[in-house]
Amino acid sequence: MVTQVLDECALEKPQPPRCGHLFTGIRAPVGSECVRAAEIVGQYARSPLDLLKLWPSKRYVFSASGDCVIAYAVANGTAIALGDPVGPEAEIEPTTRRFVQLCKKERWAVAFYRTLPDFLPTYRRLQLRKLKIGDDAIVELSRFSLEGRTKRDIRSKTRQLEAQGVRVVEYDPPLPSAIIAQLKNVSDEWLMIPGRRERTFAVGYFNFDYLQSTPLLAAVNVSGKMLAFINLIFVDKDELTGDLMRRRPNAPNGIMDYLFFKLLQYAKEREYRKVSLGLAPMTGFQEEEHATVEERVIHALLQKLDFLFSFRGLYRYKAKFATSWEPRYLIYENMLQLPRTALALHRLSETKGETDAGPLSRERLAYNRR
Repeated sequence: MVTQVLDECALEKPQPPRCGHLFTGIRAPVGSECVRAAEIVGQYARSPLDLLKLWPSKRYVFSASGDCVIAYAVANGTAIALGDPVGPEAEIEPTTRRFVQLCKKERWAVAFYRTLPDFLPTYRRLQLRKLKIGDDAIVELSRFSLEGRTKRDIRSKTRQLEAQGVRVVEYDPPLPSAIIAQLKNVSDEWLMIPGRRERTFAVGYFNFDYLQSTPLLAAVNVSGKMLAFINLIFVDKDELTGDLMRRRPNAPNGIMDYLFFKLLQYAKEREYRKVSLGLAPMTGFQEEEHATVEERVIHALLQKLDFLFSFRGLYRYKAKFATSWEPRYLIYENMLQLPRTALALHRLSETKGETDAGPLSRERLAYNRR
């Protein structure tokens, strides 16, 4: 069963999913497929990325039982699913097959973006290929420490900033409108930095309703002016991650290092097991990884273009904190479709003006704690 696009859902009243997670879902009409998708994500989500399956302009394919879902969007004749299917493990493969069959019927190329390693055998059985697109930087909190030479720079910056009166303030949802206004001011300045702009599909964008409903850490100076912020998303106590991470261009040097360190302290105090710092693209392959010839050729080509994409710089920055790395993949049909898929991803990531009080305020997408 194929659903309508999420933005066709109209607002009625809150309908939380049946789940024990800290995620409470979206607001959408009773019986709508938007609500069913939220229920499934609430019950079976494997990572915080799964929450972004509920953002506007996603379509859904459900399993025959209605207990497993794939969230996707279409651009450039390509249907791209965000992450892996979500649902009972026994239904992952049949739901994936159903999605592939739909794509063939509609004459769409098919792809899955930012999948975990867990279901690679499933994709292989369905004659789909994998391309490692990078690694998520993971901080296992039981292993993280600021001790040692490699953390000297972080320790020094932390001492300097706190000596200047900089501190981190924690906000639990719902956030007051005055705080949202400060976030907007920081975000607007961040967007003026060359190369910065709003994105969507696999990340959140600045939206009042969304930010009002998530926990937030903000760095402020001695007079209380907000310098930088990170909003937090999670599905259980296993993993916490930041979505929007923004700072003022004139914020003190090292402000994001300081905020990341405070994020790790925040997560550890609340007994999370790990924190994800997001994807570092094209990081190469570990010795134990089996990489196809296609993967190695594509990685070699893109790494030669590092001066354009700054892959190594992003990797080195996240490596200051990471205790381990988890591979992420693009699943696709054949190499000839890769340029088409890349263009589709670019188009889907454009927000098209869906910021501030846009579609989310109509559909009340919310990631709240119970």
